[in-house]
Amino acid sequence: MEDDESIASYNNKIKDIANKFFSLGETMSNEKLVRKILRIIYEKFAHNVTDIEEGQDLTIMRMDELMGI
Repeated sequence: MEDDESIASYNNKIKDIANKFFSLGETMSNEKLVRKILRIIYEKFAHNVTDIEEGQDLTIMRMDELMGI
């Protein structure tokens, strides 16, 4: 994630990558996508990421739920 890039923009990039994997016959779980986003945004929003990781069940969280938080 670039310093001047928004989380929504980065989320769109991750969705594009997931869609490309899907078109090639490979799927990425929601958990993997959510964890990938949280790992990348951790530097700027460490306190928010910690709250999400501790208060939410990441194994069932969808990307749109993460973006809503």
